[in-house]
Order: sequence, then structure tokens, then C-alpha cells
Amino acid sequence: MSKFDRRDRVRQLLYTSKAVAGIVERDVRMIVGASQYRNSLDRITGILLFDGLRFMQFIEGSDVAVSSLMDRLYADVRHREVIVMHDAAAERRSFPIWSMRWVHLDNAHDARRHTITRMVPGTIDPGVRDQFYGFVAPG
Repeated sequence: MSKFDRRDRVRQLLYTSKAVAGIVERDVRMIVGASQYRNSLDRITGILLFDGLRFMQFIEGSDVAVSSLMDRLYADVRHREVIVMHDAAAERRSFPIWSMRWVHLDNAHDARRHTITRMVPGTIDPGVRDQFYGFVAPG
């Protein structure tokens, strides 16, 4: 029996990737729009960060839904070098109302840290929170 077999468990996955050259904010808006619709059908929730060069996405849902989404993400040509940073079962969702919240990160480090503090719930796994802060750290 896997860690995701219990009905009341949710799979939470965090990954980073690099945007391919030429991806601009308009492209990300289109990705998010399509993702919000599809994720709501699949009961996936989460948050997507984009800093102009890299993505960080936290997704959560059933094991089947998250696996299916990851298959699509691995095949998506708009990004590369997908690295899974966290993949675990949880008792409840961290982002229960966002089918996909998008955050375009400001260039200022303090503003980025403030965004993470404001957007990422205090109940999230501390290691995941650290990954978010690491993503927004300067250089």
C-alpha cells in the first residue's frame, strides 16, 4: 500500500523548472487560464510562481490526478529541467480554494519574501516553505 492509498490523504508535489527562451507574461497568463479550468475539473489546487526565467509550482490533489498532471508537465515544451523538490501525502490541502494561483514575482528580494509570507500558509510543511523562500532568494 502506498502513502497515497488512504482516501482522506492528498498528494502534495512541489517542482521547479526553467522556462524556455521567449516565454513572456502573456504566455504564462494563457497557461494559468487553461490550468485553472483543467485543475478545477481534476480537483487539483495549488500555486505557480514565475520569476521571468523559472517556475515553481506546488500542486495537490488525488494521487491519480497529480500523476496525470505531472505526465503532462513533463511533456510540456514551454519549460525544461523539471525537478521534483517535494512529493508527499498530507492530511489536508494547503491551498484548498485555488485551482491555480499565479504569482509573478517582483524583482526586489524583500517584496518576494513578503509575497511568500503572505501567500504560503503557515500550516504547510516547513521544508516546502523553505523551498519557496529559497526560490525567491537572490541569485
